[in-house]
Amino acid sequence: MWLIIAKKEIRQAFGNQVFILLCIITWSILSVSIINGLKNYQNIKQQQEDAKELFRNELAQKDRNPHSAAHFGTYIFKPFAPLSLYDPGVNNYSGSTYRVEAHKQSEMNFANPPDTITILRFGELSTSTVLQLLIPLLLIFISFSSISKEREAGTLKILFAQGLQHRSLLWGKIFGNYFIITLIVLPVFICALITGISNYDILLKSILFIIVYSFYFFIIASICVLISYRTKTSKDSLLSLLCIWILLCIVFPKLIAGIATTQYSLISYHKFQEQIDHDFSFGINKDGTYKERKEKIEAKLLAQYDVDSISLLPVNIDGILLQASEDYNSKVYQYRSAPVTNQMEQQKYLYKLASFFTPYISIQQSSMAFAETDLYHHHNFHKKARRYRDDFVRTLNAELTKFQKNQEHIVNTTFLKNMKQFSYNPTSVRFVFDKQYLVFISFFYWLVLLILTVEISIRKKNIF
Repeated sequence: MWLIIAKKEIRQAFGNQVFILLCIITWSILSVSIINGLKNYQNIKQQQEDAKELFRNELAQKDRNPHSAAHFGTYIFKPFAPLSLYDPGVNNYSGSTYRVEAHKQSEMNFANPPDTITILRFGELSTSTVLQLLIPLLLIFISFSSISKEREAGTLKILFAQGLQHRSLLWGKIFGNYFIITLIVLPVFICALITGISNYDILLKSILFIIVYSFYFFIIASICVLISYRTKTSKDSLLSLLCIWILLCIVFPKLIAGIATTQYSLISYHKFQEQIDHDFSFGINKDGTYKERKEKIEAKLLAQYDVDSISLLPVNIDGILLQASEDYNSKVYQYRSAPVTNQMEQQKYLYKLASFFTPYISIQQSSMAFAETDLYHHHNFHKKARRYRDDFVRTLNAELTKFQKNQEHIVNTTFLKNMKQFSYNPTSVRFVFDKQYLVFISFFYWLVLLILTVEISIRKKNIF
């Protein structure tokens, strides 16, 4: 019987001219968001390829002193995953460029946050924004009167008198509206599958991307029909659902973000850099000042080569001292960045816990995770970029160490051109689940909660 109810709901929806108009508007917005996302993805990818080639050629265009080459450095760029064209996540705010140079551990630079008033208030008009905010709003307007209109028209008593069960009515309406919204977003799901068809890992993430959105729409459809079932009039149902949408999708996420920022506040970048400079000069954990550390290295080298003067060393001490400074700089950066990372982890943990209070946070976090645009993927890239930077400088300092004091310190263009290039492999699905397992659990929590609520409402049967 529930299947008959669902088919009836679908026929009525597609026979409604207002619904068709809403579908056309929604498809137009989705088309624009997908096209813009594709254009931005292609432009960024091409710009990054051109820039990588440019910096590679500039570094290797002439013979250089190894330390000068380390100072000249290069830039590396965070590659954008194909699914990022649907959900840009934090990419526009976290930066996508990393500067590789001696003596400095860089942060990600050249963030490009949109600056229009609308975007600052509601977020970028990406495909994910449409799916997470506007599609639920469309679902509200489709289903707010699913059952309340039957009650107002007096047809519910007739249906029940003919043997219709409450369970068949409620689940039929839920699956009918869920199928309607699935048909509307089906083109987006097909595009997501096509995006990942050339690579198994991306295809798997595309499938999971579609699955979590399917769960999300089912949860929203269930809430809409349940409210329509419990309210006396369509007007009350619409008002209640709009209030719920504002609370769950607008107010609560902003509130949680504010609480997380206040509870686990971060120091400023200026203060962070001051701490690093101080610790490098004066040392941490009783390592001694820069001068004291330098004297220890010199004494160790003199004892190692059994000479009594630095000028008699068979190696270039400049390269050794420079590399020791780089190693200590990395140690200090790790020491000072650990508390900052911990604060950010606490913020994220609080935000993930909030997914048990609103499914909007569940879909927001899981969507970014599968699109590889969340904060965890950003940190993963930054970590590997810093590791490459350390290897890059270490290679050049090792070359400098080979030269004697009275020799000219030069590496040729062939050496510079053949230096190891940065490569970044996309994360696995396991990485995503390890970082976002609470969010995925919250989906099942919402499904179980709604099923129980529907069943309890069915048993009460007091809907007149």
